[in-house]
Amino acid sequence: MKERIIVVPLRKARRGTSRKFASKAVRYLRSFISRHMKTEEVVIEKELNDYIWRNGITNPPRRVEVKAIVKEGITHVDLSSAKIKLIKKEAENKKKKPVAKAEKKTETKKKSVKKIKKKTVKTAKKKPAAKQKKKETVKKPVAKKKKVTKKPVTKKPVKKKATKAKKPTVKKTVKKTATKKTVKKSPAKK
Repeated sequence: MKERIIVVPLRKARRGTSRKFASKAVRYLRSFISRHMKTEEVVIEKELNDYIWRNGITNPPRRVEVKAIVKEGITHVDLSSAKIKLIKKEAENKKKKPVAKAEKKTETKKKSVKKIKKKTVKTAKKKPAAKQKKKETVKKPVAKKKKVTKKPVTKKPVKKKATKAKKPTVKKTVKKTATKKTVKKSPAKK
């Protein structure tokens, strides 16, 4: 049984125009491990696959620290123990944050409800006085405004510009002269 911790650089998986970098990263990881561990079959564990895919198909991590174990000619690849601990801490922190936000939301709701109650109490006291003022004032007739109709806009025909006839272009060809090198032979010695 052979066991190694390897840092696999996945940035080469980001080459090319296709945006499916996470699937390329998995293929590259598989080939990298088979080359370094000298086995044909490579099994990628679920945690490692999830780690590569966690940021989506277009943004895999640049490098991954993995633990490779060879059992009976098959290489099993998993995240290193340090990475697993780090991921678990991140997951716990994410779970704790929404609880704190929920408490803040309930506090702000309570404050806003108190403000609304105060406003309704103040306006309730003012309403009867406002009704009395309305009764005292006499409504004046309002003159109706005339509706203005817009004339439909007609499009003017666009005049086409006269185009000049294009002259045919003449391609210039340059004749290349072959240069012959003359080699002088020395007279044969007898």
